Amino acid sequence: MITERPMPLPDDATTEFWQACQKHELRMQRCASCKEFRWPPRPMCGACQSFDSEWIQVSGRGTIYSYVIAHAPMLPAFAPRAPFPIILVALDEDPAMRMIGNLIGDMREGLQIGAKVTVAFEEVGEVTLPQWKIVGA
Repeated sequence: MITERPMPLPDDATTEFWQACQKHELRMQRCASCKEFRWPPRPMCGACQSFDSEWIQVSGRGTIYSYVIAHAPMLPAFAPRAPFPIILVALDEDPAMRMIGNLIGDMREGLQIGAKVTVAFEEVGEVTLPQWKIVGA
């Protein structure tokens, strides 16, 4: 039984993302050839098949595209937090680029599709996780 909160394991494609999160920066991989963002990070661009990439700091602002409220049953490590919202965020720099994350704060204040959110970083042990909060809540 998993009793601890699972943490991401950085790999060759994601190490730069996680290093930026530790600095409380949201960086996204972008194709150095055609300038299309790649999320999740990967070796090759899906648009032009280039292997060239760069990491660009983005604003950390976006819009709730969709969400779900997580209720039990779930992994035991998440049970004390339930119920909690998990949101899909369309980033301002490219609305087709969407990140999944937890919404922090009071979920009853402003949780709706189309709400504006901003990134908030959560320190969990040696990992810094990008989470989201509603702008103005």
